[in-house]
Amino acid sequence: MTRILLIDDHPVLLEGLQLLLKKQEGLAVCGQAKSSEEAMVLVRKEKPDLVILDFSLGGEPAVGLIREIKEAVPGIRVLMYSMHDINAYSDRVSRAGGDGYVMKEESAETLLAAIRAVISGRSWFPIKNGDIPESGIKSKVASLSNRELEVFESLGRGLGVKDVALKLGLSAKTVETHCASIKRKMGLPNAHHLFQAAARWEQAGRV
Repeated sequence: MTRILLIDDHPVLLEGLQLLLKKQEGLAVCGQAKSSEEAMVLVRKEKPDLVILDFSLGGEPAVGLIREIKEAVPGIRVLMYSMHDINAYSDRVSRAGGDGYVMKEESAETLLAAIRAVISGRSWFPIKNGDIPESGIKSKVASLSNRELEVFESLGRGLGVKDVALKLGLSAKTVETHCASIKRKMGLPNAHHLFQAAARWEQAGRV
């Protein structure tokens, strides 16, 4: 069971997140906090596996809280949940030690995919505007082999490399080789962009 601490100064959003996560197998909310001070008390007490952190608490950026959380609980994962533009702040969150960044306007499915990615040890930082143009994605996907497409779509459903290997009856090394080929064909610079592009493709209904 993955234990999650929610940190946000909007009570309605906190309740909504708790209801969403309560329905998910393997996830459990171990506490809620509305301020940095309250958050650190709960982090030290509960030692959660994952913190979902609002970018702004009491009108002040909470990026600095990431390092404090990480120092308090070794191995803890931090996912930033923000209404602010990814192009302006995701790099800042990454440099501070955050493990992922999701905008609040995204769907529940995207948030859950990000949570699954982060708790499995991957990072989740959105593809910035211009990194992968909307036009041309379909043609890039069309360039994939049948097996590469199976791997790509499996990644888009939130599976990690080992899970994809098990599902498709392949070795993890073979899946990694397919991932390298997919990145090359689609012009994706790294694994973070690969997982994000796959998730976007899956959410778009593979059109």
